[in-house]
Amino acid sequence: MRTVNLLASAMHLLIVLAMFAIGFFLVMIYLSPHFCNFFLDLLLNDSVMFLKIGLTIGLFTVISFVTFYYIHKGQYIKFYIKQNKYQVNIDIIKSYLQNYLKVMYPDKKNELDVYVILKDKLEIVIDMESLNGQKEFIMDLEPVIKNLLSEKLNYQKDFILTLKNKN
Repeated sequence: MRTVNLLASAMHLLIVLAMFAIGFFLVMIYLSPHFCNFFLDLLLNDSVMFLKIGLTIGLFTVISFVTFYYIHKGQYIKFYIKQNKYQVNIDIIKSYLQNYLKVMYPDKKNELDVYVILKDKLEIVIDMESLNGQKEFIMDLEPVIKNLLSEKLNYQKDFILTLKNKN
């Protein structure tokens, strides 16, 4: 799991826990008269504390909004084809590569991810079932992907090919 996905998962967990705490707090105010009186006294005598809590929650909300926006924003890569510039979503490239690999190597069950890094450079990550006995497949994979990207999408830059073991 990439660090960005791990961060998003942790942020979602924190938001769910915060919602649970707010709901539990509101239920406790309804069910417990002593808690309700304590809360009202606190509200009347120390209202500056609620301003600080409110500003902290508001700041956390803004930071979460910006973070979630950048985490879930689609990644695009720019292609130059005959003096025209195109932006292509990496999901299209990913599905194209997956379909090509399924046709060329139907006996291999490998998962593929594509990322854009460092000024429109592609990183292709392949989770392989096993690295044992796949020397020919691994050696042929880089030139095949390079030719495919070059012929079909006119992608002339270098790319990073990362092979990972699923186990």
